[in-house]
Amino acid sequence: MLRFASREEALQHLSDITGSKVKIAGVGYELYSKGADRIAVQTKTVKEAAEKLAKATRENRSLKTRKKHLKALESMLNTSMKELEGLKRDVDNLEGYKTASAEDFQYNEEDYKYYVVRKNKIDSGWEYQEDAKDQQNEIKEERGESSKVLQARGVKQLGLNPDSNDDWITGKN
Repeated sequence: MLRFASREEALQHLSDITGSKVKIAGVGYELYSKGADRIAVQTKTVKEAAEKLAKATRENRSLKTRKKHLKALESMLNTSMKELEGLKRDVDNLEGYKTASAEDFQYNEEDYKYYVVRKNKIDSGWEYQEDAKDQQNEIKEERGESSKVLQARGVKQLGLNPDSNDDWITGKN
């Protein structure tokens, strides 16, 4: 994981990799910082998923287990790439301090039918119930935390909205 001595240094690095100049003041600074923070959290999650896949391969786990870890890694990478694309758009909108949308990125995806909920927030979304239950088991094994697998209506009954990024767990929770 990359670490920087200051926010300005982190902003400069992200400016370099996105190919866009970023102003370090006003609304642009805050928006850019939040996007960069989300990418930093996702980078850690991707690293953990890659380590799980590597460990499962080293331990010669079943093909099903390895495929599950590969699918989780791919999903996390796709999420990170969507976040980066949104950040690039936001950075481009900063020229002249235009107001950029903080909600360009949406955690919820159309294919998600099952959600893992913990700490009264949505941890992840899944197309298949089996995958959601696998995630639930990993949360229990790795974090010792309880969670629930729910369909969208169950999530909404808890007062959570899958289409609201505020109702999803982020690195700050």
